Amino acid sequence: MAVADAEHEVVLVGHSTGALLVAFWAEHAAREWPALLPRVRGALLVAPSDPDGPAYPSGPEGFTPVPQAPLPFPSIVVASTNDEYVTSDRAHAFAASWGSRFVDIGAAGHINGASGLGDWQEGWALLEELRHGEALAPPPYYHGTRAALSVGDALVPGFASNYGQQKPARWVYFSATIDAAAWGAELAQGEGPERIYLVEPTGLFQHDPNLTNARFPGNPTKSYRTGDALRVVGELTDWQRHAPEQVHAMRAHLAALKQRGIEALED
Repeated sequence: MAVADAEHEVVLVGHSTGALLVAFWAEHAAREWPALLPRVRGALLVAPSDPDGPAYPSGPEGFTPVPQAPLPFPSIVVASTNDEYVTSDRAHAFAASWGSRFVDIGAAGHINGASGLGDWQEGWALLEELRHGEALAPPPYYHGTRAALSVGDALVPGFASNYGQQKPARWVYFSATIDAAAWGAELAQGEGPERIYLVEPTGLFQHDPNLTNARFPGNPTKSYRTGDALRVVGELTDWQRHAPEQVHAMRAHLAALKQRGIEALED
């Protein structure tokens, strides 16, 4: 098989029914060839078709029921809002069951040649992320703040940073860990109550360079930033706050950096 014969780790790429094929292969490999799974660095799954949908073509067979188990490697599902072969909700459900990051690229049809995407630089960027970058954690994602927000609201770049000279931020920051989001809420500017929201990225995001390979190798806090909007999908109401003395010490450290003219956050 191609995965077994490859000289290096591989990234699997599947489009339409091919995306489903990756899920079926992973399920089968977990039973029959588990030693192959560590050779898969990740999977890019574009426009996964819904074999139970009304528009699914009659040719392909044997793709139901779609595997629901989490994939044993990092994965990204890319979908559009007007794909005739899968609804956005169904594509989102595939991503959730597979443990995949979900990327919605808007109205792009079946994300094929007819979509007019040309060289599709966003797709190449996602592939390179899987090939070379440290794997990005799957959802849920969290954002800590003191702002009062509602489900459906968008967090966008451009607001004053919580740190240093409080310049307008070019990025929106979030995390896959509650602890990191708790720090964001506790250190946020403003007088409102500390809040942690469940958020969903609407575009590409990357490891937060302020924390990645800083005190520890990699990104143990699973902290990220995006130049696109974060959509609020819920609020976490029961979370563990840091001890008051910890928060006081962190605020004192940030104040000392500001006094010395050092930006705590390189935006």
